[in-house]
Amino acid sequence: MKNIFFNMVMVVVAVCIAGLLGEGLLVLKNRDMQNYDIEMWRYAKLLKTRSANPKLGHEHAPNRQATLQSVQIRTNNWGLRGPNIQTESPKKRRILFLGSSVTLGWGVPEDQTLPAMIGAELGDDVEVLNAGIGNYNMVKYIELFFSKLTPLKPTDIVLDFFIADPGVRKSEQSNWLLAHSQLAVVVWHIYNGLVSKDSSEDMVSYYKSLYDPNSSGYRDMVKALDRIKAYADANGIRLYLIITPEIYYLGNYLYGFAHEAISKEAQSRGIKYIDPLPAFEGIHDPKTLWAMPTDHHPNAKANRIITDYCINNNFFKIQ
Repeated sequence: MKNIFFNMVMVVVAVCIAGLLGEGLLVLKNRDMQNYDIEMWRYAKLLKTRSANPKLGHEHAPNRQATLQSVQIRTNNWGLRGPNIQTESPKKRRILFLGSSVTLGWGVPEDQTLPAMIGAELGDDVEVLNAGIGNYNMVKYIELFFSKLTPLKPTDIVLDFFIADPGVRKSEQSNWLLAHSQLAVVVWHIYNGLVSKDSSEDMVSYYKSLYDPNSSGYRDMVKALDRIKAYADANGIRLYLIITPEIYYLGNYLYGFAHEAISKEAQSRGIKYIDPLPAFEGIHDPKTLWAMPTDHHPNAKANRIITDYCINNNFFKIQ
């Protein structure tokens, strides 16, 4: 009996030692900031905080900064990416970008994000604010606006839409182990990779399911779109919707149905719709547009293509 107990204790001790060694080795390995999953995990730990609004789940903590995926990201006094701002804009025009990590500019320096590039092109009389937050969809970033950002009184609102936006985003919840261990995060993602399907056919089927008008995610998205359109009309705010293409596949683009669906939703409501997909024609290697080889977020080159498309077509020009 004593031998059995002793052996059990030794097994537990050996597992603990192996876990600690594995954790230490991962921490050392991931110091190069090239592990996408770990960098997103660090982002949640360093820049996000639990929101008082249960519909949001999480939001950016104000006045923080961190180097993530070798790029510095700072939040200002409003939790937006960029420098501190005044409640009342000193500029003639204030454009507020709402969106996800694509809008935030994950993996690119602050001045190479889409909002920053467009702001630089529009000149000194225009202030452009970046309210993008990772793991948000349209329902959440519109809720963020009504929950926290209406005092900023933008003259323009840009909904920076990504084709995954109709998907339901659950609040970020984590157990103690996943919140504190890189090894646990890696094991969890390996497990998810084994049980999930990620072929192009499976991804197309998944995205098509998101655009079923009867799905709960799509219905909630349409309600959010109606809500912000009504607010924009009531307050004289110019409202735009940019759809960011899925740049993982470009040569034989598979997601035209998503562009068609959201185009109809936007234009039927009188929302200015911007689709820069044609600007990506002729790019044979989409990897040149990725933040890094294992991260398909748009890099500076992709953001420049979208910016030039918007500016050259005068989408933000007002009479």
